[in-house]
Amino acid sequence: MQDELYSDLSENQKVAVFHDKGDKGHARLLAGPGTGKTKVITNRVLWLCLNKKVDPKDILVLTFTRLAAQQLKDEISKELEEKSLELPNIATLHSFALHQILYNQHNVSSLPAPLRIADDWEERHIIDEDLKTLLGCQNIKDVKKLVQQLSADWENLRADQQSWEEEFPDPKFIGAWQLHRATYGITLRSELVYQLKKALKTSGNFKLDHDYKHIIIDEYQDFNPCDLAIVYELERRGSTLFVAGDDDQSIYGFRFADPEGIRRFTDIFANTTDLNLETCYRCDKSIFRYSELVASLDPKRLPKGTKPRDTAGDGLVELIRCKNQDHEAKVITGLIKKMLGEGLTNKDIVILMRSSKLSTSILPTLETEGLHASLPVESEFDDSSEFQALLSYLRLCVNPEDSLALRALLQCERNGVGEECFKKLNDLAYNGHKTFKAALDDARKAGVIDTRFSKSLYAALDVISSQINSLKAMPDLNTQLETLIHLLISEGLREKVKKFFDNQIAKSSATNPEELLKSLISVSDKEEQDVPEGCISVLTMHQAKGLTFSVAVIVGVEDEIIPGRQEGEFEGDERRLLYVSMTRAKNKLYMTYCDKRTGQQSYTGRDPGSRARSLTRFLADAKLPLSVAN
Repeated sequence: MQDELYSDLSENQKVAVFHDKGDKGHARLLAGPGTGKTKVITNRVLWLCLNKKVDPKDILVLTFTRLAAQQLKDEISKELEEKSLELPNIATLHSFALHQILYNQHNVSSLPAPLRIADDWEERHIIDEDLKTLLGCQNIKDVKKLVQQLSADWENLRADQQSWEEEFPDPKFIGAWQLHRATYGITLRSELVYQLKKALKTSGNFKLDHDYKHIIIDEYQDFNPCDLAIVYELERRGSTLFVAGDDDQSIYGFRFADPEGIRRFTDIFANTTDLNLETCYRCDKSIFRYSELVASLDPKRLPKGTKPRDTAGDGLVELIRCKNQDHEAKVITGLIKKMLGEGLTNKDIVILMRSSKLSTSILPTLETEGLHASLPVESEFDDSSEFQALLSYLRLCVNPEDSLALRALLQCERNGVGEECFKKLNDLAYNGHKTFKAALDDARKAGVIDTRFSKSLYAALDVISSQINSLKAMPDLNTQLETLIHLLISEGLREKVKKFFDNQIAKSSATNPEELLKSLISVSDKEEQDVPEGCISVLTMHQAKGLTFSVAVIVGVEDEIIPGRQEGEFEGDERRLLYVSMTRAKNKLYMTYCDKRTGQQSYTGRDPGSRARSLTRFLADAKLPLSVAN
């Protein structure tokens, strides 16, 4: 029977999974750490499809990270495939926005067509640098701040205000950015959600790829004003909402996420059923008790009645006071050696910290004792010009007029084309209101490029053109990739690059460069990272969200670091961040702080250069078991 699917659910979980108030019967599920939120979302999708006979096409599941989306896809597909049912649309909000904009590409007049999203390398090495030149800035940091402000104004909807451009910190930047985007046909990843919001509100021709009847949203507390505006518009169009989250775990204030979004959900949508998951299946009793003390410091938190499972052990929580960071590193190394000797493995243990800068003493000390730990790897290829050249060739195979790919390829390869030449070409494009590619083609025909540039430039263009023609003549994607890897990637990286593309093709079923490139458009937050297998995980507190370990060691629980310089509601973000970090532990939780930090570590947190440190205010009254390390 299908009901056997739900036999391992608790009573609270069943109430949430089987919630049914008909059309417009919204629900808010409050779910603390380890209470089974993902389990409920998975089973609710199955229940809608298998029991309520809802067409999977009518269901949209929005998650905050790609990892969460993939986990849900894996779990749900196991059951639906057996019934020959397709998978619902399960995506991050960013990837959903991207898909809808691509679906409506000819109806989004505010973006250059065809849609071309700049990647990290292109933002760092082309867009930021060109804007620096256009604005006459002395420091690239000034440009980066303005780009960040632009992204912030999309996230908090300040960009919707009538006087936005005039009130922008440097109004000239808006004009420079618009000129540059027209020259290169660029869309920034950070604007995708805002552009979807804008199109849904203002364009009568903009149509979603489907009229979703049920929208299930994970981590609702992490949605910012722009994200929420999309949810409100989807609800207005007839979708029934089922949102899950926990105001105690709202930790993305820097991108304007606000716990009030989930707190006020029942006020905004009056026809909402309040649901709660009340049993924490993760944390042992002492870990649960002390983390709840931290969460309870917020007088505005929603009441949840969460309790540890009946069979929970006592667990262990210990606060360790150290002399300085070197002493702290030795203490942590000793603790981990002891636990590994008692039967734990590297994957059971996580070391958490507010900033990865605190790892500078810990990693070498662990290595000295033969313990392998690693910071997460963003991407081995993120800053590789070889890898970027490969991507640029693929992009030019798809669209020979891709100005950004052509510029990136010219910039990556050792071909004698330098900054002066790019500045000259940019000026020709800006002044002629042309794309970079069109300006380059016209300049070559007219012979207006100085001879000191033209010989190297034309030779490079001929090589690129010949290589693209050769790639297009190849029989399949694998042959194209093998050729490019051999041609562009140094021997030490070839196997890793090949493995990367093999995995991507397997996941996306791509058969040509266009499909592969679409699958590579990464719109996820940088908090999602991988740690090499076999290593002890060393993560920032933000990176650990959603993960579980037998043992967590939280480094540097000092007032100067957490909350550090943050005040007001941003201080609340820091308190919730500590709560999230504490609740990563199932059985043992250790937290360290130092009397002083020296050298570069004295510049971490509040009062840069100050050596003296003190216990964070969030734990000052917790009466934690304290040990002073020898």
